[in-house]
Amino acid sequence: MELQHLQTFVAVAEAESMTRAAERLHLSQPAVSAQVKLLEEALGVVLFQRTGRGMRLTASGEELLGQARDILVQIAGLERRAAELRGDVPAVLRLGLIDCGYPLRFARVVGVARHEHTRLRVETVTGSSADNARGVLDQEIDVAFVEGDWPNDARFRSVQIGTSRVGIIAPTCWHRELGEPDWSRLSAFPWVFQNNGCSHYWLLQKLCQEHQVKLEPQFRASAVGTAADLVVEGLALSVVSLDEVQHHVDAGRVFVWNDFEYAMPVAAIALERRAQEPAIANLMTAVERVHARPLLEVRDAAAIAS
Repeated sequence: MELQHLQTFVAVAEAESMTRAAERLHLSQPAVSAQVKLLEEALGVVLFQRTGRGMRLTASGEELLGQARDILVQIAGLERRAAELRGDVPAVLRLGLIDCGYPLRFARVVGVARHEHTRLRVETVTGSSADNARGVLDQEIDVAFVEGDWPNDARFRSVQIGTSRVGIIAPTCWHRELGEPDWSRLSAFPWVFQNNGCSHYWLLQKLCQEHQVKLEPQFRASAVGTAADLVVEGLALSVVSLDEVQHHVDAGRVFVWNDFEYAMPVAAIALERRAQEPAIANLMTAVERVHARPLLEVRDAAAIAS
């Protein structure tokens, strides 16, 4: 039994698919299948059952998965501790950000984290909530900010930091046609959707199902600002973060339809099985400390850390 076999076992269990696990591990599907088979032979148990929906853990696989994860965490901790003893620079933490109306205060978070760990190095990447969550699962991102129901996913350790105000905005020139709170009217107008990994897109799909309407996107936008610009030009409606477009509302360029508003959860997440790693635990604690205080009170990293 080799370490790589355990890594492959965990990847297939989490992805529930040989193909997705192979993509995550940057291996061919036959190589992943062969490693699973070698591990099953070494352990003398069947770990997976193939189903029409992918790979499902057997009872033995379920029982051994937790131990496999623990072993991988312990080995990673051993390697990090050895690096510290050698005097090597600690590994860089990758922080995933989102385009969000709620203030993430990520610079303050990093400042507080560095107060506890002065040699901490942080790199940031920006993507959709789905991209960030996938990056955490693939261990390409260590801690990520996300919108939506990700805190309810048992694979993640999460710290909810607040909620983002989300609503539907429309061009002011369409106020007469859309002034009434009638969901069926929305299907007669063009829409700008954000990408499929965006929490706003998921909310829009949920609303369509609840109100039995079909909305046709004529535009796609990867950022709230781009979507808002299309609405300002009188070309479409969109679901957006209201805090990010409040200046357009105040200026009378768009209006918030039907006073509809949704409180979208905003959280920081880390992989549950990595949550006790010192650098990740330190950063998650910093998130919790920074967001436990009102924005105007967050002045000094040292004061928060004390």
